[in-house]
Amino acid sequence: MGQEISQIKIAGDYARWTGIQQMPSLDYVCWHCNTEISSNEGYRLALPHSMYTSTDSSYPDMLKAGIYLCHRCGYPTFLLDGKQIPGVPFGSSFEHVPDMVNDVYNEARDCYSVNAFTAVVLLCRKILMHIAVEQNADPDRSFKYYVDYLEDHHLITVTSQDWVDRIRKVGNEANHQLIQNTQEEAKYILTFTSMLLTTTYEYPAMEKELN
Repeated sequence: MGQEISQIKIAGDYARWTGIQQMPSLDYVCWHCNTEISSNEGYRLALPHSMYTSTDSSYPDMLKAGIYLCHRCGYPTFLLDGKQIPGVPFGSSFEHVPDMVNDVYNEARDCYSVNAFTAVVLLCRKILMHIAVEQNADPDRSFKYYVDYLEDHHLITVTSQDWVDRIRKVGNEANHQLIQNTQEEAKYILTFTSMLLTTTYEYPAMEKELN
């Protein structure tokens, strides 16, 4: 059975959306399949009548609101006035990163998409420390030790010095401290983690495939 916009695959089989409406077309990136689409089918948000007679110049865009369905995977996304829920996971996806590491990395990406920025930082710290220990660093050391280890053993490129300095500051609080991280901090450490996963796992695996 082919995939249709009215269907969503759950547990290996297809369920069907009912009562789908034609809606004003909106462009967005689907959070589930990461596809850039333009959808015009879903469930319209019933806005107050005053919205339709508003003199506010932005009101036509406000009318484009509701739960939109992706025409590739069928998953729903709520769109309203430029806001998207769930948001799109931030960062690159990988094919050659070990499953356990990749699962934690994707969990960090999902946390970013729902504004859980402190969780992003904590998960990425775990990944960086794991990679360092995997590369023969001592266990049970400080986060700064592991970042220094990655740099000293050239697992971080020389051109990334500014990144390294920033990451040390983002993730070096003690485990007992309660710190709320910002979106900017989460973006920095998630991007840095993506770079490290690329050089540690992705490039070597791709080189083997080419040879």
